[in-house]
Amino acid sequence: MLNFNLLQPESPIGIMTSGGADSSLLVALLMKYHQYPIRVISTAHATTGFTEPSHALKVLTHCVEKFNRKDVTFYTHYVDDKKPWNVIPSEYVMQNISHLYFGFTKQPPEGSFTDFEKEDVAASNGFDDGIIKPLEFNTIRDTSKIFGERMLQEPGDYKIITPFININKKDIAELYKQEDLEEIYPMTRSCESLTLREGHCGKCWWCKERLWAFGYI
Repeated sequence: MLNFNLLQPESPIGIMTSGGADSSLLVALLMKYHQYPIRVISTAHATTGFTEPSHALKVLTHCVEKFNRKDVTFYTHYVDDKKPWNVIPSEYVMQNISHLYFGFTKQPPEGSFTDFEKEDVAASNGFDDGIIKPLEFNTIRDTSKIFGERMLQEPGDYKIITPFININKKDIAELYKQEDLEEIYPMTRSCESLTLREGHCGKCWWCKERLWAFGYI
């Protein structure tokens, strides 16, 4: 059995989700186990046709019904450029929230797959650097070593929790099975194609990672 730690505080929390496989699983797990109000936040990026919130909302609606939650709110905001610092929600959204969760995972081992498309994609990615990263950060600014130095300029005193940061997507696939949440995976979308607005291109790094981890996209 795969062990994981959600580091749940006894207070309302926020969750950032793109509607992808990792953050959607995090939404489901927190709605299953966290006993305090939850704010689910999804950023709509112009570069990917503002599609992320629609997929995030599909997963959220399913989880609200599955876990009979009545204390969950959904927020979205629109940005032009897909950069880590652009996804941070406004201070208004983060009022009375002590922790903000991200579903970032560890990268696959080097050489797990090689034939991925590098052109016409909104974002690419890399492979495991072997560094063990902390699950919790005291402020958004402390994430600068992971998300870039620009984060040093971000306001906000809430803590950041990244419970999946030291497990990869194959572990995420195992967690879906372990937690009996496999019906959610087909609702998710991780594709970073600049031209495709529904489904998966099957060519970008993110699609290849899904295939490597789950055996199907």
